[in-house]
Amino acid sequence: MAGSLTQRSGDRTIGITGFTTLDLVMIAVLGVVFGLLNTPFGVIFQFLQTTFGPAGQALFAPWAISMVMSALIVRKPGAALLNGLINGLFQLLSGNPAGVVNLAWGFALGSGVEVGLALYLYLFGYRRLSWPAAMLGGGIACAFSYTVSAIVYSYLSAGTTLLVLSWIGQGLAGAVESGLVAFILAEGLRRSGLLRSYAAEVPSGAASA
Repeated sequence: MAGSLTQRSGDRTIGITGFTTLDLVMIAVLGVVFGLLNTPFGVIFQFLQTTFGPAGQALFAPWAISMVMSALIVRKPGAALLNGLINGLFQLLSGNPAGVVNLAWGFALGSGVEVGLALYLYLFGYRRLSWPAAMLGGGIACAFSYTVSAIVYSYLSAGTTLLVLSWIGQGLAGAVESGLVAFILAEGLRRSGLLRSYAAEVPSGAASA
């Protein structure tokens, strides 16, 4: 198949998850890099949340990029969740102003991507993941993380209608700002040849059965 990645030979599989050494390196690197980027993003989030409340956060949703990328590249269950936990821990340690809440966000984001991609595969039965799957995963992930924010920052006090509209807005924004952006970045890495050591494919174009 043109553009697909070939299976590695001799690469050691670690633990019951089936992750290889290269899988874990990719997951960790993406978690750290985007954890570092999410720290200044967190400053923007705090400003928007403090100034405008739930509506301020609604359209700012780059949070799940690394989780979606991990899922697309590694293509194994749990990759996005593990990346989310690493991402959240790194943000906590690097001084993100949200503190320990970063761990809850990381868990929510990683879980959301796992749910989104599993739902996509269940509904459509495709063996390949493309931009619609990435957008679904990114949208659900950001909706999950917004739920954490709503609990931590008591968004319900702003009114149910505003909360629901903001939650929907965050999901839609996450589909584009996290899911689609992650797919574009992963596809760029694939085209550059940097993913040649990975068995999982990051396809271009629409998924096929």
